[in-house]
Amino acid sequence: MIDTVKLELLIFDPLTLDGERFYPLTIRQLVMNAKIGAMTGLVPSRVYKGAKEYMPRLTMYKRATKLGAPLYILAVEFSAPKLLYGNNFDELTEDDLEPLLGALGQVLEKMVGVRFSREQLLRAGLTRWDVSKNIVFRDYTSCLTALNV
Repeated sequence: MIDTVKLELLIFDPLTLDGERFYPLTIRQLVMNAKIGAMTGLVPSRVYKGAKEYMPRLTMYKRATKLGAPLYILAVEFSAPKLLYGNNFDELTEDDLEPLLGALGQVLEKMVGVRFSREQLLRAGLTRWDVSKNIVFRDYTSCLTALNV
């Protein structure tokens, strides 16, 4: 089962993003003032404390290129089952790809004000992919007991 996923989206014009909630730098500060190699993030638990909806963690990187112009990359890290189903117990299948892309596009639009297309999300670089499997213990065995055996 897929659990945590980290995608990297190339951002050509970072100033189109609503970056005022990013910390420690806003997106504008990152673009205008920060040195090459700087980064800033949007941690949902800090910004969206009252929200009942699951939000991914976002990090914007400003990286150097050989041509001298900086490259901006938005890293999006999220739990795929939590984003789609609201929990980490329902396992995803191949049929869940389209609904997952739709849900990710909607939540990114809420967070940064830009709607990423299905194609953009599919072409994003995959930099992390954690897999897991749910195992049911019918005799009330704890997870710690299973790990220590």
